[in-house]
Amino acid sequence: MRRPSLPSCSLSVPLVAFVAHEMRTAEPMLPLYLLANRAFAGAQVAAFAISASLFAVFVYTTLYLQNVLLLSPVQAGLVYLPATVAMFVVAGATAKLDRVVPAWVSLSCSLALVAVGLLVMTVAEADSSKYVLLPGLVVACAAAGVFNPAMSGIVLGMFLPAESLLPGGSPQDFVSGLQGALVAAAFVAALGTVVCAVCLRPRPQTAPVFGDAESDTVELPAVTG
Repeated sequence: MRRPSLPSCSLSVPLVAFVAHEMRTAEPMLPLYLLANRAFAGAQVAAFAISASLFAVFVYTTLYLQNVLLLSPVQAGLVYLPATVAMFVVAGATAKLDRVVPAWVSLSCSLALVAVGLLVMTVAEADSSKYVLLPGLVVACAAAGVFNPAMSGIVLGMFLPAESLLPGGSPQDFVSGLQGALVAAAFVAALGTVVCAVCLRPRPQTAPVFGDAESDTVELPAVTG
């Protein structure tokens, strides 16, 4: 039985109402003028990009490990263990990275590596080894180690047929959907890379120009007295 689809306006109406309320209230939850700041807006896009790509896909990689590769919950958790360790190690090692590397560089490079890691995971098949996701997970999670995500879980479920998520569903249909979700997630991370590079990179400071551009002299106002 086909699931009924939600009206497209069901999500846009609350969003419009929220924005309208934030514009009128004296104490907004999110002062909208902050979005005019390139650094603030870029940081929010960066947090959204990693949440909507890497972290959103975890639920589906877990279902793949358990429902397709038939791993137990403990075995599936152990597959994630090296990537989790890599995330913690990188987070600790890069805690003071901002002192030597601009934030826009580290965030952009990290999101780019997240995209690479997600694409590496697309090699997964219905009969793959239980370690097939591990290289991509390590790359993506290590890259995510420099982040403190401000958002969590944007669902990529439209790529996976509902029947394939249940026990007894088609493994091949699930894998095909998983690969599509990984590509979409990688695209989100790559898009975040571009936005971070553009929005978070500081603008060059221009020296003030005094006097006439065609003359080396500066005309001073006359002093009377």
